[in-house]
Amino acid sequence: MDHVIAFFVGLLALVPGVGPAPEPAWNGYVEADYVYLSAPSAGTIATVAAHEGQVIEAGEVLFTLETRQQQALLRAAEARVEAARANVENLATGSRDAEIDVVRANLEKAQADLALAASQSERSTKLLAEGLVPQAKADQDQANLRSARAQVQQLEAQLRVAELPARDPQRMAAEATLVAAEADADKARDDLADRTVVAPTDGRVERVYFSGGEVAAAGTPVVALLPADALKVKFYIAEAE
Repeated sequence: MDHVIAFFVGLLALVPGVGPAPEPAWNGYVEADYVYLSAPSAGTIATVAAHEGQVIEAGEVLFTLETRQQQALLRAAEARVEAARANVENLATGSRDAEIDVVRANLEKAQADLALAASQSERSTKLLAEGLVPQAKADQDQANLRSARAQVQQLEAQLRVAELPARDPQRMAAEATLVAAEADADKARDDLADRTVVAPTDGRVERVYFSGGEVAAAGTPVVALLPADALKVKFYIAEAE
C-alpha cells in the first residue's frame, strides 16, 4: 500500500503547479577582458618574472628582454652628446640670412609632421581602447610622435641660434648637433626602458606564452593579464522574474 501511495505522489510531482518548486536557474556565461602584454620591439626574452595564477600589482616586472644592443647604443649616444657639448663651448656663433631661411623651411615641415604624428597617435590610442589595433601600433605611433616633437625642438633651437646677431655658422651647427645628439640619447634611454615590461594594472597572470631564451616578435603577446575588475558574469533572466 505504501508503494502505491508513493507512486501516486511521484506522479503528482510531475504535474505543473503540484509538488515542490524547482531551484531557480538561468542561462548565462562568463566573459573576461584580458590585457595582453608584449614588447614594443623584437628581442630575446631574458627573464620571465610572471607565473600563471600569480596575483600581481601595477608596476611589477612581468618580463625583460636582452639589453646589450640598447645599452651599447645609449653609451654611443651619450658619448656624442659630450662631444657635441664640448664643441659648442669652443666655438663662436653667427649665421647668414640664407641659412636662417633654410632652418625656417625645415621647421615648418617638422611642425607639419608633428601635427600629423599627433593626429595618428590620438587615433591609434582611441582604436586601442576599442580593441581595433594592437598595443604595438599605439606604441609605435607614440614613438613617432616623440620623434617628431624632438625634431621640432631641435629646429626651434637651431633657429634661435641662427637668428642671434653675428653668429658663427660653425657654432650654430654645433648647437644643432648637440640638440640632435641629446634627442638621440633620450630615444636610446626610452628604447632601453622598453626592454622591461611591467604590469599596467593589478590583476592575475592568466597565461605566459614565452620562456627565457625564446625570441618574441614586436607586438606578440608574452603575458596575458586578467585585471581585478575585468571578469563579468552575464545571465539572461525573464522579465517577469
